[in-house]
Amino acid sequence: MKKYLLYFALHYPKSEIEDYLKMIHQSEYHLDETITTDSYAFLVEEYEQVKPNNKYLYEYISEDVVRVNLGNYKASEFSLHYLFDSFKETINSNQGSKENIDQKLELLLELIKTKEIDLDYNDALEKIEAYKKAGYPAIHHSEAFKKAYDPHYRIIQSSNLTPGLKEFNLFYYLDNLIKEKKTLILAIDGRSSSGKTTIANTLKEKYNATIIHIDHFFLPNFLKTKERLQEVGGNINYEEIEKVLKEIKHNSTYTYQAFDCKLQEYYPETVETSNIIIFEGVYSMHKNLLPYYDSTILLTLSKKEQLSRLKQRETPSGYLQFLNEWVPLENEYFTDELYKKSGIVI
Repeated sequence: MKKYLLYFALHYPKSEIEDYLKMIHQSEYHLDETITTDSYAFLVEEYEQVKPNNKYLYEYISEDVVRVNLGNYKASEFSLHYLFDSFKETINSNQGSKENIDQKLELLLELIKTKEIDLDYNDALEKIEAYKKAGYPAIHHSEAFKKAYDPHYRIIQSSNLTPGLKEFNLFYYLDNLIKEKKTLILAIDGRSSSGKTTIANTLKEKYNATIIHIDHFFLPNFLKTKERLQEVGGNINYEEIEKVLKEIKHNSTYTYQAFDCKLQEYYPETVETSNIIIFEGVYSMHKNLLPYYDSTILLTLSKKEQLSRLKQRETPSGYLQFLNEWVPLENEYFTDELYKKSGIVI
Protein backbone atom coordinates (compact mmCIF):
# COMPACT_ATOMS: atom_id res chain seq x y z
CA MET A 1 0.00 0.00 0.00
CA LYS A 2 2.94 2.31 0.61
CA LYS A 3 3.69 2.81 -3.08
CA TYR A 4 0.08 3.79 -3.80
CA LEU A 5 0.06 6.36 -1.00
CA LEU A 6 3.39 7.84 -2.15
CA TYR A 7 2.18 7.95 -5.75
CA PHE A 8 -0.98 9.73 -4.63
CA ALA A 9 1.06 12.24 -2.63
CA LEU A 10 3.29 13.00 -5.62
CA HIS A 11 0.51 13.35 -8.20
CA TYR A 12 -2.04 15.06 -5.94
CA PRO A 13 0.04 17.36 -3.71
CA LYS A 14 -2.96 19.48 -2.67
CA SER A 15 -4.65 16.50 -1.01
CA GLU A 16 -5.71 16.76 2.62
CA ILE A 17 -6.10 13.99 5.19
CA GLU A 18 -9.72 13.42 4.12
CA ASP A 19 -8.54 12.52 0.63
CA TYR A 20 -6.14 9.90 1.96
CA LEU A 21 -8.89 8.51 4.19
CA LYS A 22 -11.17 8.27 1.16
CA MET A 23 -8.49 6.49 -0.84
CA ILE A 24 -7.88 3.94 1.92
CA HIS A 25 -11.61 3.48 2.45
CA GLN A 26 -12.14 2.85 -1.26
CA SER A 27 -9.22 0.45 -1.44
CA GLU A 28 -11.25 -1.81 0.85
CA TYR A 29 -14.16 -1.90 -1.61
CA HIS A 30 -16.50 0.68 -0.06
CA LEU A 31 -17.20 -1.08 3.21
CA ASP A 32 -20.86 -1.07 4.23
CA GLU A 33 -22.01 0.68 1.03
CA THR A 34 -24.63 -0.61 -1.40
CA ILE A 35 -25.77 0.06 -4.96
CA THR A 36 -29.21 1.72 -5.09
CA THR A 37 -31.75 1.82 -7.92
CA ASP A 38 -30.63 5.39 -8.65
CA SER A 39 -26.91 4.57 -8.95
CA TYR A 40 -26.92 4.11 -12.73
CA ALA A 41 -28.98 7.26 -13.27
CA PHE A 42 -26.48 9.23 -11.15
CA LEU A 43 -23.63 7.82 -13.25
CA VAL A 44 -25.32 8.78 -16.53
CA GLU A 45 -26.01 12.32 -15.30
CA GLU A 46 -22.41 12.80 -14.14
CA TYR A 47 -21.03 11.17 -17.30
CA GLU A 48 -22.94 13.55 -19.56
CA GLN A 49 -21.52 16.61 -17.80
CA VAL A 50 -17.85 15.69 -17.36
CA LYS A 51 -14.92 16.62 -19.57
CA PRO A 52 -11.40 15.13 -19.60
CA ASN A 53 -9.48 16.57 -16.66
CA ASN A 54 -6.66 14.09 -16.15
CA LYS A 55 -3.96 12.52 -18.31
CA TYR A 56 -4.89 9.01 -17.13
CA LEU A 57 -7.91 6.82 -17.86
CA TYR A 58 -7.40 5.01 -14.56
CA GLU A 59 -5.07 5.01 -11.56
CA TYR A 60 -4.37 2.32 -8.99
CA ILE A 61 -5.26 3.01 -5.36
CA SER A 62 -4.30 -0.53 -4.33
CA GLU A 63 -3.18 -3.68 -6.08
CA ASP A 64 -6.82 -4.69 -6.55
CA VAL A 65 -8.68 -1.39 -7.09
CA VAL A 66 -8.43 1.45 -9.62
CA ARG A 67 -10.21 4.76 -10.03
CA VAL A 68 -11.60 5.16 -13.55
CA ASN A 69 -11.69 8.80 -14.67
CA LEU A 70 -15.17 9.46 -16.11
CA GLY A 71 -14.04 12.25 -18.44
CA ASN A 72 -11.42 10.11 -20.13
CA TYR A 73 -13.70 7.08 -20.09
CA LYS A 74 -16.19 9.19 -22.03
CA ALA A 75 -13.45 10.05 -24.54
CA SER A 76 -12.66 6.34 -24.94
CA GLU A 77 -16.26 5.59 -26.02
CA PHE A 78 -16.23 2.32 -24.11
CA SER A 79 -19.54 1.00 -22.80
CA LEU A 80 -20.93 2.90 -19.82
CA HIS A 81 -22.87 -0.24 -18.89
CA TYR A 82 -19.58 -2.13 -18.59
CA LEU A 83 -18.19 0.51 -16.24
CA PHE A 84 -21.32 0.45 -14.12
CA ASP A 85 -21.40 -3.36 -13.97
CA SER A 86 -17.72 -3.40 -12.95
CA PHE A 87 -18.38 -0.74 -10.32
CA LYS A 88 -21.37 -2.68 -9.00
CA GLU A 89 -19.36 -5.92 -8.88
CA THR A 90 -16.61 -4.15 -6.94
CA ILE A 91 -19.02 -2.71 -4.39
CA ASN A 92 -20.96 -5.93 -3.94
CA SER A 93 -17.85 -8.10 -3.57
CA ASN A 94 -17.04 -6.15 -0.37
CA GLN A 95 -13.94 -8.21 0.41
CA GLY A 96 -12.28 -5.62 2.63
CA SER A 97 -11.98 -5.46 6.39
CA LYS A 98 -11.61 -2.85 9.10
CA GLU A 99 -8.47 -4.65 10.24
CA ASN A 100 -6.93 -3.98 6.82
CA ILE A 101 -8.01 -0.35 7.00
CA ASP A 102 -6.36 -0.02 10.43
CA GLN A 103 -3.09 -1.35 9.03
CA LYS A 104 -3.23 1.09 6.14
CA LEU A 105 -4.01 3.98 8.48
CA GLU A 106 -0.99 3.07 10.62
CA LEU A 107 1.14 3.12 7.48
CA LEU A 108 -0.28 6.50 6.48
CA LEU A 109 0.53 7.96 9.90
CA GLU A 110 4.07 6.59 9.68
CA LEU A 111 4.57 8.22 6.27
CA ILE A 112 3.28 11.52 7.66
CA LYS A 113 5.53 11.20 10.70
CA THR A 114 8.61 10.60 8.53
CA LYS A 115 7.64 13.56 6.29
CA GLU A 116 7.24 11.33 3.22
CA ILE A 117 3.70 12.70 3.03
CA ASP A 118 3.38 16.40 3.76
CA LEU A 119 0.52 16.60 6.25
CA ASP A 120 0.27 17.78 9.85
CA TYR A 121 0.71 14.68 12.02
CA ASN A 122 -1.44 15.77 14.97
CA ASP A 123 -4.29 16.89 12.72
CA ALA A 124 -4.11 13.62 10.78
CA LEU A 125 -4.10 11.56 13.98
CA GLU A 126 -7.12 13.43 15.34
CA LYS A 127 -9.14 12.97 12.14
CA ILE A 128 -8.19 9.30 11.80
CA GLU A 129 -9.35 8.63 15.36
CA ALA A 130 -12.61 10.47 14.66
CA TYR A 131 -13.08 8.39 11.49
CA LYS A 132 -12.64 5.16 13.44
CA LYS A 133 -14.90 6.31 16.27
CA ALA A 134 -17.64 7.15 13.75
CA GLY A 135 -17.55 3.56 12.50
CA TYR A 136 -15.40 3.95 9.36
CA PRO A 137 -17.97 5.92 7.34
CA ALA A 138 -17.70 6.87 3.66
CA ILE A 139 -15.59 10.00 3.26
CA HIS A 140 -15.99 12.95 0.89
CA HIS A 141 -13.06 14.60 -0.86
CA SER A 142 -11.80 17.81 0.71
CA GLU A 143 -12.84 21.12 -0.84
CA ALA A 144 -9.18 21.78 -1.69
CA PHE A 145 -9.01 18.50 -3.64
CA LYS A 146 -12.26 19.21 -5.48
CA LYS A 147 -11.09 22.68 -6.46
CA ALA A 148 -7.66 21.53 -7.62
CA TYR A 149 -8.54 18.28 -9.40
CA ASP A 150 -12.33 18.26 -10.08
CA PRO A 151 -12.61 14.50 -9.43
CA HIS A 152 -15.18 12.42 -11.31
CA TYR A 153 -14.55 8.69 -11.21
CA ARG A 154 -15.80 5.24 -10.27
CA ILE A 155 -13.79 2.52 -8.58
CA ILE A 156 -13.50 -0.94 -10.12
CA GLN A 157 -11.42 -4.01 -9.43
CA SER A 158 -8.20 -4.06 -11.46
CA SER A 159 -9.21 -7.50 -12.75
CA ASN A 160 -11.98 -5.73 -14.71
CA LEU A 161 -9.44 -3.74 -16.74
CA THR A 162 -9.75 -5.16 -20.25
CA PRO A 163 -6.84 -5.12 -22.75
CA GLY A 164 -8.74 -2.38 -24.60
CA LEU A 165 -8.95 -0.19 -21.51
CA LYS A 166 -5.25 -0.69 -20.80
CA GLU A 167 -4.30 0.18 -24.37
CA PHE A 168 -6.49 3.29 -24.40
CA ASN A 169 -4.95 4.46 -21.11
CA LEU A 170 -1.48 4.24 -22.61
CA PHE A 171 -2.40 5.72 -26.01
CA TYR A 172 -4.26 8.62 -24.41
CA TYR A 173 -1.27 9.37 -22.20
CA LEU A 174 1.23 9.18 -25.06
CA ASP A 175 -0.91 11.27 -27.41
CA ASN A 176 -0.89 14.04 -24.81
CA LEU A 177 2.89 13.72 -24.41
CA ILE A 178 3.39 13.95 -28.17
CA LYS A 179 1.45 17.23 -28.22
CA GLU A 180 3.98 18.64 -25.75
CA LYS A 181 7.15 17.21 -27.30
CA LYS A 182 7.70 15.87 -30.81
CA THR A 183 10.60 13.57 -29.91
CA LEU A 184 10.21 11.24 -26.95
CA ILE A 185 12.55 8.80 -25.24
CA LEU A 186 10.58 6.36 -23.09
CA ALA A 187 11.18 3.36 -20.85
CA ILE A 188 8.87 0.36 -20.55
CA ASP A 189 9.60 -1.56 -17.36
CA GLY A 190 7.84 -4.22 -15.35
CA ARG A 191 8.31 -7.64 -13.84
CA SER A 192 9.01 -10.70 -15.96
CA SER A 193 5.94 -11.71 -18.00
CA SER A 194 4.16 -8.39 -17.41
CA GLY A 195 3.83 -7.82 -21.17
CA LYS A 196 6.65 -5.35 -21.86
CA THR A 197 7.62 -6.74 -25.26
CA THR A 198 3.98 -7.00 -26.35
CA ILE A 199 3.32 -3.37 -25.42
CA ALA A 200 6.54 -2.26 -27.12
CA ASN A 201 5.54 -4.03 -30.34
CA THR A 202 2.08 -2.45 -30.16
CA LEU A 203 3.67 1.01 -29.87
CA LYS A 204 6.06 0.18 -32.70
CA GLU A 205 3.09 -0.60 -34.93
CA LYS A 206 0.93 2.36 -33.85
CA TYR A 207 3.59 5.08 -33.56
CA ASN A 208 6.42 3.66 -35.68
CA ALA A 209 8.48 3.65 -32.49
CA THR A 210 12.10 2.54 -32.34
CA ILE A 211 12.61 -0.29 -29.84
CA ILE A 212 15.83 -0.94 -27.91
CA HIS A 213 15.75 -4.13 -25.83
CA ILE A 214 17.43 -4.06 -22.42
CA ASP A 215 18.12 -7.79 -22.93
CA HIS A 216 20.87 -6.65 -25.31
CA PHE A 217 22.75 -5.12 -22.39
CA PHE A 218 23.23 -7.84 -19.81
CA LEU A 219 26.59 -7.79 -18.10
CA PRO A 220 29.37 -9.99 -19.59
CA ASN A 221 30.80 -12.59 -17.23
CA PHE A 222 34.18 -10.84 -17.04
CA LEU A 223 32.48 -7.74 -15.57
CA LYS A 224 30.47 -9.66 -12.95
CA THR A 225 32.49 -8.77 -9.89
CA LYS A 226 31.17 -9.46 -6.40
CA GLU A 227 30.76 -5.74 -5.77
CA ARG A 228 28.91 -5.18 -9.05
CA LEU A 229 26.43 -8.00 -8.48
CA GLN A 230 25.64 -6.64 -5.03
CA GLU A 231 24.21 -3.52 -6.72
CA VAL A 232 20.46 -3.45 -7.38
CA GLY A 233 20.29 -3.73 -11.17
CA GLY A 234 24.01 -4.37 -11.33
CA ASN A 235 23.54 -7.35 -13.65
CA ILE A 236 22.90 -5.04 -16.62
CA ASN A 237 25.48 -2.93 -18.39
CA TYR A 238 23.81 0.36 -17.56
CA GLU A 239 26.94 2.28 -18.59
CA GLU A 240 26.45 1.11 -22.19
CA ILE A 241 22.73 1.89 -22.07
CA GLU A 242 23.54 5.38 -20.81
CA LYS A 243 25.89 5.85 -23.76
CA VAL A 244 23.13 4.85 -26.20
CA LEU A 245 20.64 7.17 -24.48
CA LYS A 246 23.03 10.09 -24.92
CA GLU A 247 23.70 9.45 -28.60
CA ILE A 248 20.70 7.80 -30.26
CA LYS A 249 18.36 10.77 -30.70
CA HIS A 250 20.99 12.63 -32.73
CA ASN A 251 21.10 9.97 -35.47
CA SER A 252 18.65 8.79 -38.16
CA THR A 253 20.22 5.34 -37.92
CA TYR A 254 22.15 4.11 -34.94
CA THR A 255 24.39 1.10 -34.32
CA TYR A 256 25.15 -0.15 -30.83
CA GLN A 257 26.97 -3.19 -29.48
CA ALA A 258 24.43 -5.77 -28.33
CA PHE A 259 25.54 -8.65 -26.12
CA ASP A 260 24.74 -12.33 -26.63
CA CYS A 261 24.59 -13.93 -23.17
CA LYS A 262 24.89 -17.51 -24.44
CA LEU A 263 27.90 -16.87 -26.68
CA GLN A 264 29.33 -14.17 -24.38
CA GLU A 265 30.01 -12.07 -27.46
CA TYR A 266 29.12 -8.60 -28.70
CA TYR A 267 27.53 -8.04 -32.10
CA PRO A 268 26.43 -4.86 -33.93
CA GLU A 269 22.72 -4.00 -33.84
CA THR A 270 21.49 -1.22 -36.15
CA VAL A 271 18.12 0.52 -35.78
CA GLU A 272 16.27 3.22 -37.69
CA THR A 273 15.39 5.98 -35.25
CA SER A 274 11.98 7.66 -35.12
CA ASN A 275 10.41 10.42 -33.05
CA ILE A 276 9.56 7.87 -30.32
CA ILE A 277 12.42 5.75 -28.99
CA ILE A 278 11.57 3.09 -26.41
CA PHE A 279 13.95 1.25 -24.11
CA GLU A 280 12.09 -1.94 -23.19
CA GLY A 281 12.88 -4.41 -20.44
CA VAL A 282 13.48 -4.99 -16.75
CA TYR A 283 15.94 -2.41 -15.34
CA SER A 284 15.17 0.16 -18.06
CA MET A 285 14.17 2.45 -15.16
CA HIS A 286 17.50 1.98 -13.37
CA LYS A 287 18.29 5.04 -11.27
CA ASN A 288 21.25 5.97 -13.51
CA LEU A 289 19.04 5.97 -16.60
CA LEU A 290 15.93 7.79 -15.37
CA PRO A 291 17.27 11.33 -16.09
CA TYR A 292 17.43 10.56 -19.83
CA TYR A 293 13.76 9.65 -20.31
CA ASP A 294 10.91 11.98 -21.16
CA SER A 295 8.56 9.58 -19.40
CA THR A 296 8.34 6.01 -18.15
CA ILE A 297 5.74 3.25 -18.45
CA LEU A 298 5.46 0.69 -15.65
CA LEU A 299 3.48 -2.51 -16.21
CA THR A 300 1.97 -4.27 -13.21
CA LEU A 301 0.70 -7.75 -12.48
CA SER A 302 0.07 -9.79 -9.36
CA LYS A 303 2.58 -12.38 -8.15
CA LYS A 304 0.05 -15.14 -8.86
CA GLU A 305 -0.44 -13.95 -12.44
CA GLN A 306 3.31 -13.61 -12.98
CA LEU A 307 4.02 -17.19 -11.88
CA SER A 308 1.17 -18.48 -14.04
CA ARG A 309 2.53 -16.71 -17.13
CA LEU A 310 6.10 -17.86 -16.45
CA LYS A 311 4.93 -21.48 -16.18
CA GLN A 312 3.21 -21.20 -19.55
CA ARG A 313 6.16 -19.45 -21.21
CA GLU A 314 9.21 -21.24 -19.83
CA THR A 315 10.49 -24.81 -19.75
CA PRO A 316 10.43 -26.45 -16.28
CA SER A 317 14.14 -25.68 -15.80
CA GLY A 318 13.70 -22.14 -17.11
CA TYR A 319 10.78 -21.58 -14.75
CA LEU A 320 12.89 -22.69 -11.77
CA GLN A 321 15.70 -20.37 -12.85
CA PHE A 322 13.30 -17.43 -12.95
CA LEU A 323 11.85 -18.43 -9.59
CA ASN A 324 15.19 -18.86 -7.83
CA GLU A 325 17.35 -16.27 -9.59
CA TRP A 326 15.55 -13.56 -11.55
CA VAL A 327 12.40 -13.00 -9.48
CA PRO A 328 14.37 -12.36 -6.22
CA LEU A 329 16.53 -9.82 -8.09
CA GLU A 330 13.39 -8.13 -9.43
CA ASN A 331 11.95 -7.95 -5.91
CA GLU A 332 14.97 -5.86 -4.86
CA TYR A 333 14.58 -3.57 -7.87
CA PHE A 334 10.83 -2.87 -7.96
CA THR A 335 10.62 -0.60 -4.94
CA ASP A 336 7.92 1.78 -3.76
CA GLU A 337 10.17 4.64 -4.89
CA LEU A 338 10.36 3.26 -8.44
CA TYR A 339 6.57 2.97 -8.60
CA LYS A 340 6.16 6.55 -7.41
CA LYS A 341 8.50 7.83 -10.14
CA SER A 342 6.64 6.09 -12.98
CA GLY A 343 5.08 8.35 -15.60
CA ILE A 344 2.14 5.99 -16.03
CA VAL A 345 1.21 2.64 -14.47
CA ILE A 346 -0.64 0.18 -16.71
